[in-house]
Amino acid sequence: MIKVGILGATGYTGAQLVKLIAFHPKTQLVAVTSRSYKNKFMEDVFPSMRNVVDIRCEEINVDKLCAKIDCVFLALPHKISMKYAPVFVEKKIKVIDLSADFRFKNPLLYESVYEKHCAKELLKKSVYGL
Repeated sequence: MIKVGILGATGYTGAQLVKLIAFHPKTQLVAVTSRSYKNKFMEDVFPSMRNVVDIRCEEINVDKLCAKIDCVFLALPHKISMKYAPVFVEKKIKVIDLSADFRFKNPLLYESVYEKHCAKELLKKSVYGL
């Protein structure tokens, strides 16, 4: 069983991912984070998640999360994921980023569309797919 954490679980993409992970037979959702809904249960934020997940949103604490997860999904806004991805990679946690931060291999191309990239060393290692 793969223990999964989702950062940004109360955004649209994160909430959809919560449902997918909750019903996946080889995963266990052990952590969800939300800046806006810290300490609230997912079902209180999304009544449609009643009887789907029984998990409380927490703030992002990398060390605390790494102690209980094998894999983390970053469902964070563009330009924020690149700040967290290197920290999880360094701690040997598998990272799946749902933002655009690792979409381009070429940092100059990324920077022409977004802003300065602060984790350029991961661009060469990252894989983009749909």
